[in-house]
Amino acid sequence: MSVAELPISTSEPGIDRIPPNDLAAEQSVLGSVLIDRDAITRVAGFLRAEDFYREAHRAIYQAALDLYSRREPCDFVLICDELERRGQLEQIGGPAYVTSLISLVPTAVNVEFYGHVVERNGILRRLISAGGQRSEEHTSELQSRQYLVCRLLL
Repeated sequence: MSVAELPISTSEPGIDRIPPNDLAAEQSVLGSVLIDRDAITRVAGFLRAEDFYREAHRAIYQAALDLYSRREPCDFVLICDELERRGQLEQIGGPAYVTSLISLVPTAVNVEFYGHVVERNGILRRLISAGGQRSEEHTSELQSRQYLVCRLLL
């Protein structure tokens, strides 16, 4: 299993930490995709919807990726239409939120840089999650061995 395939766990018992993320970078990627028709082509090769921390951002980016894969333009109207078709438009904050993403980004020139920031944070979250899962497996295995030793000694 590669790091990219690891599931994301954002909460562990007893730990109230915010996983690595950069919401400004996420918003900048999405805003760039909305204002520049070529921006999606510059990030689609490496950036996955799962790399986004916010569910709303994942949904918006997945809609853009799906439009791109169908060779349709990625713009405000078509992304909103795609999200509406999926029943996700109101969940992500409606057209007003999508519009706000456009207003946050004056230019799409840095979309690849922002995309790599989002990607890196997604990878870090998956690594943290995998480390936590491995720690739980190790603890469970250790407890099982301790139980067996105690049973043998009694």
